Amino acid sequence: MTETLTRPERAQAFAEARRIVRDGIRERGGCAFCTRRDRTFGIGRIATCGLHPQKQFPRCVGQPGGFEFDEISAHD
Repeated sequence: MTETLTRPERAQAFAEARRIVRDGIRERGGCAFCTRRDRTFGIGRIATCGLHPQKQFPRCVGQPGGFEFDEISAHD
């Protein structure tokens, strides 16, 4: 049976899920999950995405032309 969560419980569950996803991305190198990464070296953990000056994850988050989550690479 599926339990219905209250609004505060649902908010807490989403906050926890966001934290888990962010931690996983940081642990594996955020640039590897960006659509703008340089694919020359395979994994793409280096900050060569074209930002000036170049910034490595998570410093690029919120910058124009910065981090854009690549949903396809998240499944690899």
